[in-house]
Amino acid sequence: MRVLIADDSATSRLLLRAALGALGHRCVEANDGSEAFELFTRAGADVIVSDWMMPGLTGEELCRRVRATELSYTYFILLTSLEDKSHALAGMEAGADDYLSKPLNRNDLEIRLGAAVRLTALHRRLAGQQAQLEKLNAALFVDARTDGLTGAANRLRFDEDLAALEDRSARYGHRYSVAFFDVDRFKLYNDTCGHAAGDDVLRSVAAALSRQCRTSDALYRYGGEELVAILTEQTTATAAVAVERMRAAVERLGIAHPGLDGDGVVTVSAGVAGSDPEMLVAAGAVVKRADLALYRAKGAGRNRVVLDQFEGDQRLRVLLVEPSLTRALASRAELESAGFVVRVVTDPRSALAVALQERPDAMIAALDMPGLDGAALCQAVRSDPHLSHTPFVVCTAQATSPRSIALLEEATPDAIVDETVPLKEFAGRLTVLIVAGRVPA
Repeated sequence: MRVLIADDSATSRLLLRAALGALGHRCVEANDGSEAFELFTRAGADVIVSDWMMPGLTGEELCRRVRATELSYTYFILLTSLEDKSHALAGMEAGADDYLSKPLNRNDLEIRLGAAVRLTALHRRLAGQQAQLEKLNAALFVDARTDGLTGAANRLRFDEDLAALEDRSARYGHRYSVAFFDVDRFKLYNDTCGHAAGDDVLRSVAAALSRQCRTSDALYRYGGEELVAILTEQTTATAAVAVERMRAAVERLGIAHPGLDGDGVVTVSAGVAGSDPEMLVAAGAVVKRADLALYRAKGAGRNRVVLDQFEGDQRLRVLLVEPSLTRALASRAELESAGFVVRVVTDPRSALAVALQERPDAMIAALDMPGLDGAALCQAVRSDPHLSHTPFVVCTAQATSPRSIALLEEATPDAIVDETVPLKEFAGRLTVLIVAGRVPA
């Protein structure tokens, strides 16, 4: 072992060097505590044998500094001629492993060094195991955020990265855009060619899209045949150029689609939406708008890129589910006067389909409705992957009844509002809720 001797007495150093050399150890000497610490920080040591009383740093102070800076464990032995055991106790509290009394007894030294060999070896093994564990944890962290089929990042990583981007956007004014991609007529391809071939298509499409991404952009598998890209520092208009390049790259793959007539090939549709730091649009709203743009791209004939149609109109869109037409019209008028775009649905059973088509920024529903109550509608919205992050508000005058409490606890709406709350106050609270956004779990 490499043993560092720290003692201001030349005689003591000589005796220690002779004893340690006879036991087969390599020695480095220091005249005081300060020099010993300098040697330790420069080259380290397996064992330090230090006098208690020295100029510069005492043995106790040297031990504290070693413990505070060591990268690997160093066995520390305090050497003192003092009879007072309290000094040995203070040294142990400072981090020393053992102590020896002067005059030096070679057998005692050999016993301490035997313990040092075992303890330092144990620490090295533990350090190696800790390094392996950290390496495995890092690999597990990456695996947990990687899609096993395509190799792209997965939904969990998307949610984490989007949340970080939203924070940077709010704090530093950074822009970003989100682009959703959907493999056109993928179910038909699966039905015609089989799921194994479908998996190959998803891998090829993901690779083609990824190759077109800048190093600052990222591609994720959102779910099923949907992929999503985050393009940093891009407006919707500039991102659309990159997304069109990505769409064309997939088409150029020329993967035959036997389910289509003629020489049809696999293509993707895409929808793009961007953040606006000045408008403080929540990340969840950007995602919903990109998803809605994708829906419009598929409705317009597929194999195309469609931009968010609300890019120039930042008014918040609300879907109001209210069976009473009188109350619905009154609520809509008040909400529209507060700056919202309001769509009224009087049949709660059709509300989910309307929400899927229009992707509102928020939904409002009464708790007590015929056919489908507000709690059940909220659960349906939460269960749909395209709507699960839409803020949902339940209006009720019965929130204290046991049945209402049970229904609402199960549905987990974002807010429960008493029907007696003035509509102007309600509009303000709704704006805050939408701007805050609903962060994906």
